[in-house]
Amino acid sequence: MLSKFYSSECFRKGLFTALVFFVFNFVYLAAVIYVVFFNTAFFEKYKLWVGIFSTLMVVIDSFYLFYFLYTLLRENYKLKMSLQKTIVQCDTIKRKLFEITKKEYKRFQNGKKTKMVEIAYFDMLTGLPNKLQLEIFFQRLQQNVSSCFDEIAVIIVDIENLGEFEGSSFCSLASVILKDIGFKLKNGLPEKSFVAKIEDDKFAILFYEYGCRDLLVEYIKIIWEIIEGRWYLVGDEFELKSVVGVAFYPQDGNCIDEILKAATEALKQARLREEKKVYFTSSEDNTKLFYNVSVSNELKKAILQKNFLLVYQPLVDLQKNKVAGAEVFVRWMSPEKGIVSAKEFISIAQKEGMIPEIEEWVLDTIAEDVPAFEEMLPDDFFISLNVSFLDSNVAERIFSNKVFTHYNQYNKMMAFEINQQDIDTNLSDCLRVAEEVKHKGFRIIVDDWCSDNISVDTIRYFAVDAVKVDNRCIENAVFDKSVSVIIKGIIEIAHALKIKVIAKGVETPFHYRVAKELCCDLAQGFLFSKPMVRNEFLEFYRKYKMGLIRVIV
Repeated sequence: MLSKFYSSECFRKGLFTALVFFVFNFVYLAAVIYVVFFNTAFFEKYKLWVGIFSTLMVVIDSFYLFYFLYTLLRENYKLKMSLQKTIVQCDTIKRKLFEITKKEYKRFQNGKKTKMVEIAYFDMLTGLPNKLQLEIFFQRLQQNVSSCFDEIAVIIVDIENLGEFEGSSFCSLASVILKDIGFKLKNGLPEKSFVAKIEDDKFAILFYEYGCRDLLVEYIKIIWEIIEGRWYLVGDEFELKSVVGVAFYPQDGNCIDEILKAATEALKQARLREEKKVYFTSSEDNTKLFYNVSVSNELKKAILQKNFLLVYQPLVDLQKNKVAGAEVFVRWMSPEKGIVSAKEFISIAQKEGMIPEIEEWVLDTIAEDVPAFEEMLPDDFFISLNVSFLDSNVAERIFSNKVFTHYNQYNKMMAFEINQQDIDTNLSDCLRVAEEVKHKGFRIIVDDWCSDNISVDTIRYFAVDAVKVDNRCIENAVFDKSVSVIIKGIIEIAHALKIKVIAKGVETPFHYRVAKELCCDLAQGFLFSKPMVRNEFLEFYRKYKMGLIRVIV
C-alpha cells in the first residue's frame, strides 16, 4: 500500500510543491536577514513592506500546509477503499476457485488427486488442509452436530517465537520445523480431530465428539508436548513456545469465520498470561484450567519438598468393640491452602503423572511408622492403603520399597484397597495385579463395593479379604425394604465366602445401629474418630482399649 502511495500523482505533486516552497522561503529568509543586519538604511525605509511580505509568506505557508494535509487524507481514503475493493475481489476469486474445483475435489475424494485440488485445498509447505478446506469440513460437521454431538471446539495454535528463526540463515529451518509440527499434530491427535494450517505460523484444530472439556484439556497438553521444548536441527538448538486460543460452536458463533475470530481474541488474551499460554472463551473453563495449573505447580513443589502428611482412621470391630485396623490417608500441607484432603488434589495428580512419587513417599512414611505400630498394637492389627490397580507398575513399586522388600515380615499387617470403579474400568488388569499382591500374602479390600451398585463378580473372581459398603447403601437399606433384603443377602454371601464386610462413612449413631443390624464386621467413620497422625492414633487406640473413649449409640 505504501509503494502505491509513493508512486501516486498526489505524492509527486506534493513533493514538487514542497521543494518549490522550501527554496522560495529559504531565499526570502536570506534576503530578510541581509536587509536587517547589513542594509539598515534600506530596512528603515521599507520595514512596513518587509512586515507585510513576511505575514503574507506565513499565510501562504499555512494554506499550503492545510491543502497538502487535505490532499493526503483524501488519497489515504482512496487507498483504503481500493484495499477494501481488493479484499472483496480476492474473496470473489476464492469463491470462484471453490466453484471451479468442486468437481476436482470430488475426484480427489475418490483417490484421484490433481494439482488444482492441491493448490486450492492444501498448504504447500506442510501438506495440511488450508482454511478453505477447514470451512468445508466445518460445514459438514454442522449438518451432523444436532444428532451426533453437542459442540465443536476450535483451537488456534500460534508458534510464538518461530519468527526469530526466519532470517536468511534460518528460513529453511523454520520450514522444516513447521513441516515436522504439522506431521506430529496430524498423527498425534485423536481420530476425531481436523488439523489445518491457516496462516504462516498458525494452525487451526477442530475437535468433535470429545466427550467432555476435561478431555479437551488433555488434548491441549498433547499439543504443548508436540510443540514446546528444545529443538535440535543442523547443530542449532532453540526453544519453541506456543499460544493457544479456544472457542466453541455454537456458543461463540454459527460459522467458522465467527468462531475463528473468537478463538483469535482468546489467543490475544493467552499471550498476556505468564504461565501456560492458553485461554478459553468460557470464563468457567479458564477458572478451572488456571486452578488445575496452579494446583499442579504447587504439587510439583510439594513433591520435591515432601510437604505431605500421613493420617490414620480407625477401623472398629463391631462384634468385639475394639480397634482392629486403620486406613491410611494422605494430606497435602499447602502453604496457601492449608491442609488439603486427597479428594481435592488426587485427580490432578493422576492426570499429571505424580501418583508414583506420592505413593513412594506414602510407603516410605509407613515404613517409618510400622515399628511403632508393631511395638504397641496386637498381631492381628492391619493397616490398609488405597492404591490404583489400573497401574500395571504398582506392584513393582510396592515390593521394591524398603518396607516391603522383606514382605513376609509385613504381609500380615498390610492390606491394599482397590476401588470398585477401577475393577469396572479394566477387570483383567486389576485381576492380574491383585493376584500378584495376593501371592505375596497381603490382604485385599475392595472399596466402594456397595455404593451405586453391587458387583457380585468382584467377590466371585477376586480373592478378596474384605469389601466396603458406604453410608448411602446403609441408608437405602433402611428406607427401602427390598434393598435391605438384597444387601442382607449379599452380606450373607460375602460371609459364606469368608469375606468380611466393612461399613464405611459411619458418621451417626443411626449408621452404627443399621451397620450392626446388617451384620457388618467392621466400621469406620467420624462417629469413632477423624483421621489422625501416628502418635494421635496410638493414643486413641490406648484410650479406646482402656474404655476411656466410648461410642454413644
